Amino acid sequence: SSAASDVYKRQLQYRPAGKFNAGLNYQRDQGYKSNNANYVGRIDAKSLVDMTLGYQLSNVVKFELSATNLFNNEFRALPGFPRIGRIISGRLLFNFN
Repeated sequence: SSAASDVYKRQLQYRPAGKFNAGLNYQRDQGYKSNNANYVGRIDAKSLVDMTLGYQLSNVVKFELSATNLFNNEFRALPGFPRIGRIISGRLLFNFN
C-alpha cells in the first residue's frame, strides 16, 4: 500500500516535579491513494489531536486519562474500514520497584 507522503507531527509534554503531568500530540496526514490489493481507494487527509493527563496517586499507583482524536475528527484507516472517532480511556499504572 502507499503511504501518506506528507506527515506533520508535534508533541508537547508537561512534567513538573509535582504529581500532575500532561501531554498533547498533533498529527496531520496528507491524503493519498491506497494501492493495497484488498483496500484500493482514496484515504482522506486528517488532522488529529491526542491528549493525556496523569496524576501520581501514590508512590506505587499512577492514574492516566487519555483522549485519542480529541476533537472527534472521524476518519478511515483504509478505504472500506469503519470510521474512527474519539476514543477516551483511563488506566492505572503500578510501579513495584
